[in-house]
Amino acid sequence: MKKYSIIKLRKIGFALMGLLFVPGCQNDDADLKSIDTTVAENKSGDVFIDTFSSGLDYAAFGGSDLFGFQVDNKVAYNGSAASMRFDVPNVGDPDGGFTGGAFFSVGGRNLTGYNVLTFWAKGLQAATIEIGFGLDNTGSQDYKASCTQKISTTWKKYYLPIPDASKLKFEKGLLYVSAGAKNTDGYTFWLDEVKYENLVDVIFQEALINSGQNTTKTGPAPLTIPGLTTKYSLPNGGTQIVNTSPDYYDFSSDNVAVVNVTAKGVVEKLIAGTATITAKLGSVDAVGSIKVVSTGAFVFPPVPTRPQANVVAVFSDFYPSINVDFFNGFWAPFQTTLSNDFEIKVGDKVDKFLNYTKFNFVGHQFANPLVDLSEMTHLHFDMYIPGALPSNFDFLVTVSDFGPNGTNDGTTGDDTRVQLFVPKSDKIKANEWITIELPLNMSKKNRVGLIIYENINDPGNVKRGLQEFYMDNVYFYKE
Repeated sequence: MKKYSIIKLRKIGFALMGLLFVPGCQNDDADLKSIDTTVAENKSGDVFIDTFSSGLDYAAFGGSDLFGFQVDNKVAYNGSAASMRFDVPNVGDPDGGFTGGAFFSVGGRNLTGYNVLTFWAKGLQAATIEIGFGLDNTGSQDYKASCTQKISTTWKKYYLPIPDASKLKFEKGLLYVSAGAKNTDGYTFWLDEVKYENLVDVIFQEALINSGQNTTKTGPAPLTIPGLTTKYSLPNGGTQIVNTSPDYYDFSSDNVAVVNVTAKGVVEKLIAGTATITAKLGSVDAVGSIKVVSTGAFVFPPVPTRPQANVVAVFSDFYPSINVDFFNGFWAPFQTTLSNDFEIKVGDKVDKFLNYTKFNFVGHQFANPLVDLSEMTHLHFDMYIPGALPSNFDFLVTVSDFGPNGTNDGTTGDDTRVQLFVPKSDKIKANEWITIELPLNMSKKNRVGLIIYENINDPGNVKRGLQEFYMDNVYFYKE
């Protein structure tokens, strides 16, 4: 589930709305001392009905266009006085990469009497937007729920069901909206008549964990339960899938001595053994499970020993790392590789790890800015393969210099590439950390921007080659 950062609060209304708000302020904890946070007294379901409901503020998401939202007094649904207007920027707009933010109630609302968030929407063109609730100005996402909606050029009513309203006794995050450019071009859309309702024809169908599948996971690393969704039938005859926070679920392990699962859906492996994770949403059994084959306590990779001055780090908690555009990308839509990155806490220290599943190929891009590796002689990374070593293991690593024009042209432009093979050998083992070091024999390496990892013996990902691995300490070094 996507996470957003809150960076700035901004006035959401005009003087006529009677809303008093100081940009950039934060809630003072002292203001909350007299409030019973067990159950909020405010039970209003209104968010925006011609104007914003009392006590509502707005916080823009980090990286968004801070002025992409405004109240529109000219365009509205069904003769109402005003609507919420969102102007999505073009790709590359210096003001922000998308438009979005959270609308939150300073005092919190008791939403236990409702079962759905409804709103009317239209756009200047058809587009897909993300709508949700449960995200407030502090960044809390405890009871976050969201869905994507395809809006049209005419006003239409949309529904976002609440997975379990009994949890929302003091909810501050009443609405959040996020939208990016369509085919690199920006656009405008409006929301109106935004409110919580209790509709008898919004009917719960099922809850899923692990996308409704029963699978097995082997290895020592923690695991966050994926694929948490709930499904509903709607008054218009359609269905709605809701991305659902783990806090709505009650998870359980049938062998807590081996595997424990937290309220956040994080599976912690304690000792070697087997356990199956299931869940309930309220009194309903969720569809799907994960059988965890634990290999015991997590073992850390070797601590790097090279001097920092001799290293250019791409991913490491030991060395300062360069700016990386992405750790999972390249060759869409042919890529099947998914990320299930995790972190391990030891005392006050947090170590982060990359975790790739359904692997066929994946790229680490660091093109902003490109990196001068002229003095570097080798590429290093630590790798852990959980489970059994595949019979077909041939791992190809490609490092690419983008050339004088600074763009990734592949083999048709001015790029320079080196392909580094990691064949199966006695050094390649499962269930332990292995260190891979490859010579960086490139004629040009002063504008490097990409590392590609490929499962060359199983490019179609048909479960013969490498399926999953962890990575840490990805860096270039000079001897």
